Amino acid sequence: MGAPLRPTAEMTRREKWRYVRAASKRRVRGREDVAPVPVQQAARRVDDAAHLGVARVRRVLAGDRGLLLGLLGIVVLAVLVLIGPTRSFLDQRARVELAEQQLAALDAANAALEQRSADLTNLDHIEVLAREQLGYARPGQVAYSLVPPADDTPVVTTVESTGTASSWWDRLRDAFLG
Repeated sequence: MGAPLRPTAEMTRREKWRYVRAASKRRVRGREDVAPVPVQQAARRVDDAAHLGVARVRRVLAGDRGLLLGLLGIVVLAVLVLIGPTRSFLDQRARVELAEQQLAALDAANAALEQRSADLTNLDHIEVLAREQLGYARPGQVAYSLVPPADDTPVVTTVESTGTASSWWDRLRDAFLG
């Protein structure tokens, strides 16, 4: 399909571009059916821009390859250099959190011990402890102590293990038989 001799209003943008491109080729080849001067000028501008664009892209790609590799190397080096301090920072932060938790537990234990110390300096509390733990009584009072009945059967029975694991149905059978 050849390009028409003149661009028309019904042509799409792509068709107009093809017309200008074809006119440029005719101008370059020196053909006799050369397009009008405005079309030739437009074709020359398109040709020059295309050649400049290609040359510019080639220069950018050729010249920036080293730059891109250098930047990539710098980024990799920065990551490698920052891994150690970052890991150290995170470890230290975890240790600080653990120390804060231990400090809170020790503060609670310290507060409990201070309360116990304060209670042991209180005479009324000492009297209550002497009555409960030592069985003391005031003059004129009688202290009673309840002792559980003496029973020869132990409260807790221990099960001796045979060293081999048995199934649940064997243990059930042994419990019923004996």
